[in-house]
Amino acid sequence: MIAGPYLIPEVVIFFGNRLLRGNRATKESSTVIQAFNSPNMEPLARFGVHFDILWDKIQKYQAGHFNVFTKVETSISYVQLSPCLNLNAIKMVMSNSRAVIVAGYGMGNLPTSNTDLMRILNQAVADGVIIVIKTQCYHGSVDDVYETGRVLTQMGCILAMDMTVECLFAKLSYLLGKVSFSLNFFRASLQKK
Repeated sequence: MIAGPYLIPEVVIFFGNRLLRGNRATKESSTVIQAFNSPNMEPLARFGVHFDILWDKIQKYQAGHFNVFTKVETSISYVQLSPCLNLNAIKMVMSNSRAVIVAGYGMGNLPTSNTDLMRILNQAVADGVIIVIKTQCYHGSVDDVYETGRVLTQMGCILAMDMTVECLFAKLSYLLGKVSFSLNFFRASLQKK
């Protein structure tokens, strides 16, 4: 009913009676019927006796050739901080990943007073690892209004704002895949000369 008559040119999840934007949705339950939710964005549509579609929220159709890019990066890791964090494990993750999603407290805060942790993060950024800070909270966004957040952005970490873990993995794998593909293409073109 949705994929046929309606022109909704974006990735969506239709579950229960709601249409959710794909990159803002997450599975919140393994047992209830309404298993998917979009904690920081209202549904794009609700379906019942009447269809209520929020057309002003739907992405606009873009004309042009459709391409599928398949060379994605898989060296992306996820670390959720806890008071008993294992610095050796975090160091190993940082040294073996192109990007690391770090789930901090509240608005994405990390214990910046932990000098060993800050040294590991600083070294990872210096080594070219992309570090994205997200919140462990289900609702809300990451912000650097507190000093702990500002320390991270000044270090070179990227704030995830309200993106879900699923969204971050998808976007990082795509973007890093594009960078790797472009670099390899550039190197190959240099070798041909």
